[in-house]
Amino acid sequence: MKTTFTKTELNELLSIATAEIKELKADNSILKRENKRMHEERDDLFDDIRRLNKENKMRFTVMQKQFDELQSSENIDSIIWFGLNYPPNFIRECWSDDPCLANHLNDKFAMCHEGTDEMKGWVKTRLSYGVFTRFLTMLDDGNRDKLYQYILDTYSRKTGFKVRHTEEA
Repeated sequence: MKTTFTKTELNELLSIATAEIKELKADNSILKRENKRMHEERDDLFDDIRRLNKENKMRFTVMQKQFDELQSSENIDSIIWFGLNYPPNFIRECWSDDPCLANHLNDKFAMCHEGTDEMKGWVKTRLSYGVFTRFLTMLDDGNRDKLYQYILDTYSRKTGFKVRHTEEA
């Protein structure tokens, strides 16, 4: 390796180094511009993602509200139609965990039912529904909620009574 250089050689090396530095500065300037552009693109993409997330949340909220309204109306329909088609043992089934309460509620239901046995046809059906709604009004909130849950678990307006899976079956 050469350790001494002439003035001309040094000028040549300096000229080459200067040209390379100039090229590197140009490349660096290009890379800086490209880097800035990529950062701006990234920021735009993040803004788009935030906007889309916000729109999706709004759509989801609207869809959830529509679903809740639909579910609510289906639940109301199921409860009303159950009232028109209730089975004779629904109180015992609903309150099977508390036979004394079931007996008490059966007595209440019988009170509401008095006089309808002599009726015939459509009038009897209409009065039977009135019996059921009258019975609902006699329940406290907890028992009414329990009955509603029992109805929704066992009956659907669309399909009628659901098959209950019991250990005997």
